[in-house]
Amino acid sequence: MSSQDPPPATSTQKKQSESLVNLLAEASRFYRKAYNELFSGLITEWEPESSTNTPDYMLFGWHLFLTLRSRSPELFKDLVSCIHGLVAVLAILLVHVPAKFRTFTIEGSSHLSNSSF
Repeated sequence: MSSQDPPPATSTQKKQSESLVNLLAEASRFYRKAYNELFSGLITEWEPESSTNTPDYMLFGWHLFLTLRSRSPELFKDLVSCIHGLVAVLAILLVHVPAKFRTFTIEGSSHLSNSSF
């Protein structure tokens, strides 16, 4: 082992890495599904490393989430808190993405009506 080689990963580090990979995989599935429901340009096979057919808005939202998560890891410790973060990112996209890319109108949406208040 040379002085340039990183130390071998411990069992705990491997488990943490596996947990992180599983967490982000679940979060990406949730995000892809929610994005497809809210915006046009249906994405069926989305892999983060293959961005050739992925809409820019979808990538922007995912990158925004990853940036938020890396800057505030204490806020995104588990899947539930990651989902909350992704919902916030989707809300930002709903407000800022042009209406022509949405699959619904805000005025005509039953999800956003105030009849439940």
